[in-house]
Amino acid sequence: MNIRRAKTDDLQRIAELWWEMHTFNSNFDDRYYETKPKDECIKWKYGFFKEILDKLDHLVWVAEDNNNVVGYVYVQILKRPPIFKYNQIAKIQEASMTKEYQQKGLFKQSWNIILNELKSKNIKMAELEIDLNNPAHFAYWKVNFYKRLWHMICFLED
Repeated sequence: MNIRRAKTDDLQRIAELWWEMHTFNSNFDDRYYETKPKDECIKWKYGFFKEILDKLDHLVWVAEDNNNVVGYVYVQILKRPPIFKYNQIAKIQEASMTKEYQQKGLFKQSWNIILNELKSKNIKMAELEIDLNNPAHFAYWKVNFYKRLWHMICFLED
């Protein structure tokens, strides 16, 4: 297994992995995760990742097996107000592994590499959001994430 920074050639596969993740998440709350059609979403995600790929505050890693991308992790570096001790943080915006590679420690392996890079940038705190019903939360517990906040939503239409 090879964990490396994403390249332009990886973007189509990353967008497809995003769709797999999104489709899975929609099982938890189809209204919250409702999207436009698959092709339109994948095209948009491809464009999004193309736009951020070379930005210093957006970091994308891929996991590949036999030169096939089987997962990715997208981290955004965010600033908090300077009144906080940890005012520069890493937020895992997305993490997706193909079904065949889930629950095999691939996130932990990826996170260890990502963690080293974040530490080299003097980032000392990371956060993420995950659906309450997503069993992937166990992978995050294993690398020392813990539940701190509730993310609450309210639809403002009938």
